[in-house]
Amino acid sequence: MSQDGSDNGSPREDLLRRSQDTRNKLVRAVARLDERRHDAFDVRKQLQRHLKQLAIGVGVLIVGTAATSAFVMHRLMTAGKRRRSARWRLVKTAWSEPERGLRAQRGSFMMEVLRSLALTLTTSLLGAPLRRAVRGSPGPGASSPAR
Repeated sequence: MSQDGSDNGSPREDLLRRSQDTRNKLVRAVARLDERRHDAFDVRKQLQRHLKQLAIGVGVLIVGTAATSAFVMHRLMTAGKRRRSARWRLVKTAWSEPERGLRAQRGSFMMEVLRSLALTLTTSLLGAPLRRAVRGSPGPGASSPAR
């Protein structure tokens, strides 16, 4: 007896029918996957699907650019006033606290040593390439013209 209750099917026919059903399911699954792949790479569909997020992103970008431009313009417009204010604060500090005076504020001894070492290392590492660039000679591995 077959799975659907009829006696007329042989085991071979049942296996063939089940394999055909499985094959049909696989074909439908592959077709759905192909359609999804096509939709995923279709720019027009993606734009339609994500139009709201794209509009929000562009809006945030525009507002951020405008805010940054306004801040920079404000800083440029008030630069003179801030410099004058800083000069008067410096004079006031020098007058009220003469021990601080105009000397530079120093950090701790270890910070000064680390700063000095970092400056020495940077100068050493950048010295040779900068000299080569100024002289215009080729770098290592490049063939130099015979003289």
